[in-house]
Amino acid sequence: MTEHIFSFLDSYKSKIRNPFIGTMISVWLIRNWKIVYAIFAFDDDKTMEWKIKYISAYFSKIYFWDEFIDVIGIGLLSLLFTFLLLAASRVMTDFYYKIVESGIYKN
Repeated sequence: MTEHIFSFLDSYKSKIRNPFIGTMISVWLIRNWKIVYAIFAFDDDKTMEWKIKYISAYFSKIYFWDEFIDVIGIGLLSLLFTFLLLAASRVMTDFYYKIVESGIYKN
């Protein structure tokens, strides 16, 4: 039994460590922070029934495929932006090591 649980957890960890899946989850959490807050907020005046109604009303206003495409699009754009920043960083590092540092050692 514990072998199955560890297998499931290992599979889950490998999925979460995937940059695209992790970015999608992060984007969804940022876009829907009110729902996450409503689930985990422990206000004395809010009952579980109120939370369920709030979450149901929230998701009834959102069209699933539009939200799904938005999350995927924002996730892809943020991964692309991150890749461009990493490429720019690599260009600056290469410039420093090949041009600046070699000029310092020649003098």
